Amino acid sequence: MNIKQLRISKGLTQKEAANLVGVSLRTYQNHEYGKASKNGCVEKEIIEKLDNSACSVKNEYAHSLEHLSQIITKVAGRHSNNEVSVIYLFDPSIEDKANKRAKVGLLFTGSLQGLDLIGFEGELSGALHKNVELIKIDDAVKNQGNISKIIADGIKVFG
Repeated sequence: MNIKQLRISKGLTQKEAANLVGVSLRTYQNHEYGKASKNGCVEKEIIEKLDNSACSVKNEYAHSLEHLSQIITKVAGRHSNNEVSVIYLFDPSIEDKANKRAKVGLLFTGSLQGLDLIGFEGELSGALHKNVELIKIDDAVKNQGNISKIIADGIKVFG
């Protein structure tokens, strides 16, 4: 199975696949279209990551809470402990929303910032097949009431 067939079988767009495997959209497209260098290492890595991803059209975008936690843990586990320390799911009703447009609210602690933070949010979004609202606790500290509520009502899914 080639890269495009594998991506389609997982129900991913090119952008979602690129986020999932951790490359830019252009790099992903070059490999899918066969325009990239033929050294094979990057192509093999893309195929391996897509093949091992938890994404599939069969799940219709619905995930149990346990499955959400597993996916989030897998993505977060690719980063060091200081980059991503703890993640709370603050919309636990998400498991009932079998729809790609459903938003997953996540509060996290860690050192990721800037483009690395945006990339992490993209990785999560691609792996979950959902829009992800990733809020860094440092940015949310201004509203202590919301943080306390998220930690009290939310579900710790990583760390």
